[in-house]
Amino acid sequence: MWGSDHRPYRHHRTGLRKRRGLNRISGCLHPVIALSSAIIVLATAGCGVATAPAEPSTEVTSTTISEGSTTMESEATQSGLYLIEVNDLYGFIDKTGSVVIKPQFTWAWDFSEGLAPVDTNGDGNWDAYIDERGQVVLKTSYGLVDSFSGGLAVARPDDANWGFIDPAGKFTIPVQYQGASGFSEGLAAVEEGNRWGYIDTAGRFVIQPQFRQAERFSEGLAAVQTEQGWGFIDQTGRFVIQPGFTAVSDFGSGMAPATKGNDADTWLWGFIDRTGKWVIEPKFNDALSYSSGLAAVLSGVDVSNPGTMAGRWGYIDTSGKYVIQPQFFDANPFSGGLASVAFPTDDPTQGRAAYIDLTGKTVWMEP
Repeated sequence: MWGSDHRPYRHHRTGLRKRRGLNRISGCLHPVIALSSAIIVLATAGCGVATAPAEPSTEVTSTTISEGSTTMESEATQSGLYLIEVNDLYGFIDKTGSVVIKPQFTWAWDFSEGLAPVDTNGDGNWDAYIDERGQVVLKTSYGLVDSFSGGLAVARPDDANWGFIDPAGKFTIPVQYQGASGFSEGLAAVEEGNRWGYIDTAGRFVIQPQFRQAERFSEGLAAVQTEQGWGFIDQTGRFVIQPGFTAVSDFGSGMAPATKGNDADTWLWGFIDRTGKWVIEPKFNDALSYSSGLAAVLSGVDVSNPGTMAGRWGYIDTSGKYVIQPQFFDANPFSGGLASVAFPTDDPTQGRAAYIDLTGKTVWMEP
C-alpha cells in the first residue's frame, strides 16, 4: 500500500513486515529480497523504517495470499517466476530454481498479470514493466508504480498524489488520492482527506473514506483501523470483527494472525476465525498469514533481549502443528508453491536467502 504514511503493501523481513498495527513510512519503494552480502534486507531507496508499536489510536505491518488462503498467492507469482538479487541486480528464477531472467535490473518487483515493474536505469524510479521473457513492454515516467491487479496498477506521477494506470500506461482512474493500494477482490483502498475508503475499478467509492488505515480484501474481509484498534469489514463496509486488536494480518484458510499485546517486543500472536475468536491461542513471537494451508510463525525469541534475533521461523498447518520445523532466520508466506526464507549464518544478525517448497526442501539458495 502506498500513501501519506504508508509503506508499500509487501513484507520480507522480521520486524519490518507490514503488520497492521506498526507505524509506516511514506514515499518508500517496494521491499525486495536482497540476496547480496548474505542478508535479506528491506530495499526502500532512501527511506527509514519505523517499527514502533502503535497505540490503538495510531498505527502497524505484513502481507497477502489465496488458495482458500489469501490474495498474495494468486497475484505475486501466478507467472511462476520468483524474484532474486545477485550482486545488486535483480532477476527471476522459475519454480525449479533455474534462472529465467538473468539479474540485470537495479530494482524489480513480483510479476502479476504477466507484467513486473522494474528500474532499468538505476535512478530509483520504477520506469518500466517487463514481460515474462524479460523484455520491456511498457515504459513509464511516473517514478513509483505497483504491480497490476484487476487490470490496473497504482502509480504516482508526482510527489503528492496517486492514480491507477492500465497496461498501456494510461491513467484510467485520475491522480487524486493521498494514498492507494492495488485492487483485490474488485476493490482498492484509497486515502482521501486523511481517511481511507474503497473504490471499484471505475473509481467510484463503494465504502466511503472513514478509516485511519485500510488494507486489501482477502477472503472477503479487509483489515481496517479505527480509534479503537484494528478489526475486519466485509465488502459493504460492515464490521464483521469489531476493532480492538493491536495488530492483525490478512485472512488465509479462514484464519488471520492477530495480537492484543501492548509491547511489540513481547506481545504474542495467535490466529482468529471469521468471528474474531481465537482458533490458535496466542503463543508465537510473530505470525504471518496462511497460504497453501501453511503459516510462517516465529518462536524462541528471548523477550528479555529481543534484539538478539535468537528465535527461529517455521511453518504450521491449520491445526497449529509444525509441518516445517523452526529453523529459519526469516521466512515469508508461500506463493505459487515456494516461500522465500533465510537460513542462519555464523553472523547472528544475518541470514542466507533461499526458496523452499511446501515440504521444506531447498529449491534455490543464494550463491
